[in-house]
Amino acid sequence: MRPRPQPLDVVLAVVCVPATIVAARASGESFGAVEVAIIVVSATLILLRHYAPIPVLAAAIGASIASVAVTDHPNILIAVVVLAVFTVAAERDRRTGVQAGLAGLAGLLVVVAIQNPPDQLPGPLLAAVAWPALAVAAGDLLRTRRETIVAAEERARRAEESREEEARRRVAEERLHIARELHDVVAHRMAVVNVQAGVAEHLLRARPDDAAAALRIVRSSAQAALDNLGSILNLLRSAGASDDSVEPAPTLTELTALIDSYRDAGLAVEYETSGAPRPLADTTQLALYRTVQEALTNAHKHGDGHVRLRISHAADGVAVELINPVAVPSVGDDVTPRSGAAGDAGGFGLTGMRERVLAAGGSLHVGLEGESSFAVRAHFPIAEEQR
Repeated sequence: MRPRPQPLDVVLAVVCVPATIVAARASGESFGAVEVAIIVVSATLILLRHYAPIPVLAAAIGASIASVAVTDHPNILIAVVVLAVFTVAAERDRRTGVQAGLAGLAGLLVVVAIQNPPDQLPGPLLAAVAWPALAVAAGDLLRTRRETIVAAEERARRAEESREEEARRRVAEERLHIARELHDVVAHRMAVVNVQAGVAEHLLRARPDDAAAALRIVRSSAQAALDNLGSILNLLRSAGASDDSVEPAPTLTELTALIDSYRDAGLAVEYETSGAPRPLADTTQLALYRTVQEALTNAHKHGDGHVRLRISHAADGVAVELINPVAVPSVGDDVTPRSGAAGDAGGFGLTGMRERVLAAGGSLHVGLEGESSFAVRAHFPIAEEQR
C-alpha cells in the first residue's frame, strides 16, 4: 500500500462537489440526499483508488449504474469509472488493464442504455467506448514510462557496481603485479646479500681476503637491489608518464648474465641448453626468465651450493629443468630440513612463479625427487604463429 491519498486525489475529491451540483442543475433536479451520496461515494472512491484499484473500479461501476437508474441523468460517478480504469491500467500489468477497460466499457454501456432512448444511442455509445479505451491507453503509457525509468535506474546501478568491481579488480591485479616485480628484482639480491654476509662473518678472521671478496659481493648486490627498487618506485610515481624511461623486460638473451651473477655469488651452476632457440612472445620470455631467477634464488638460499639448469628448445615450446641437492642440517640443529626451491621461507616466490607460468600458458611442477634433490620443471608453449 502506498502513502495515499496524493494532493491530486484530494483536489479531485473536492471537485466532486461542484461537479455534482452542476450536473443536478443541468438536469433540472434539486440538490438533495442522492446528490450528497454521489459526492460522498465519488470522493471516497477517488481517495482509495491507489490502495485497491480493482475493488474501487468495481464499486464505481456499480455506483454509477445505480445513481443513473435513480436520477436518470449523468453524474460525476461516470468520470470516476474512467479514472478507476486509468488507475488499474497504470498500476497493474497490461492484461489486467485491458480487462479493466472492458469492465468499464460494459458498465458505461449499461449507463448509456439506462439513460438514453434507443434513437439517441449512437453518440453516447461512441463516448462509452472511447473514454475507457483512452483511459487504458493513457494508463498503460504511464506504467510503461515508469517501468522504463526503473529499468534505466537499475541498469545505471548495475553499471556503477560493475565499474567499482572492475576498479577493485584492477587495483588487486596491480598490487599483485607490483608484489611480483618487487620479489623478482629484489628478493634474489637480498638472498645473495644474506648468504655472502654469512660467508664473510665466517671467514673474517681466518681468511680475510675471501671475506673481503664476499663483502664486495654483498655491496654490489645491495646496490643492485637498491637500483632495481628505485626503478620500480620511480615508475609508480610517474603513473601516466611516457613509457620511454621504463627499462625493457628481461629476455632469454640475458639468462647468461643472470647465471653469471649467481656464480659470482658462490652458487655452482651447471648450465646447458639443447635444441634451436625459436622466437617467443615477450610475456613468455619474461615468465621464463623470472622462473629461472626464482629457482636459482631458492636453490642458493636453501640448497647446498650446487644446481643443474637445463633449457631445452623444441618445436612445441621451451622446457626448463632445475635440480639442486637438498641441504640437510647437521645433527643437533634446531631447524626443519629445507628442500631447495621448496624452502621459500613462507614467502610468495613459488606462488608468483606458478602464476607467471600459468599466465604464459605453460605448466609447472615442483617437488622433491627422492630424499636428496629438489626439482623445478616448467614448460612454456610456442604460439602457432611463431612456430
